[in-house]
Amino acid sequence: MEQRAVVTFNAKLGKSASETFILMKQVYESSSSDKSIHQEWVCPRYGYRPPLYINLVRDPVERLISTFSYRRQTAHLHQTKQPSDYWLNKKYENCVRKKDPECLFLDGTAYDRLQITFFCGQFEECKSYAVVGVVEEWNMTLAVLEDILPQFFRGAARIYHEEMPGSRLNPSEPKFKQEVSQQVKDLVKANLSHEYELYNFALQRLHQQYRSIRNF
Repeated sequence: MEQRAVVTFNAKLGKSASETFILMKQVYESSSSDKSIHQEWVCPRYGYRPPLYINLVRDPVERLISTFSYRRQTAHLHQTKQPSDYWLNKKYENCVRKKDPECLFLDGTAYDRLQITFFCGQFEECKSYAVVGVVEEWNMTLAVLEDILPQFFRGAARIYHEEMPGSRLNPSEPKFKQEVSQQVKDLVKANLSHEYELYNFALQRLHQQYRSIRNF
């Protein structure tokens, strides 16, 4: 909530999305992109027009693996509330194969770590996502954002590639990501049908938007 309020406040001050992104990276480091910017960035300006929403999705299995490792890396580095050694040293492969609740995603069960929970439902205000970017198509995402929302993202690709070299990799990617076999990834994927339905729809829509701005 705090980071979302900062985004809104900066928008009212007339700051662009790229300026706000840089500011929040400095203040919140990697956590800013994990919450306010990646998942739900509302960019209101003065006036009474309804806000435009953007969002970002990632391959569901890769995202869960990354989150699994990142949570442990963060806990180890900050050591605020040190979890058990068992939890810290847990391997994703074993977690899935042993059907550990942390890695078990049963169809029809609600899990707050799934990215589908960051999208609205059937309310009218939930249907105004101007762009839903895809991490695996990052350059395409930047191109679409610049074209559809130039008032916020004009020059975003240039800033990202020329002025933010340290951010070329996903900033929320764990430094010591675990290697996971394709067999285990397939086991996890089998229980993420709704996640992949959302992901594939977002990917298809992004490609359509990209083709329309490139006129092919």
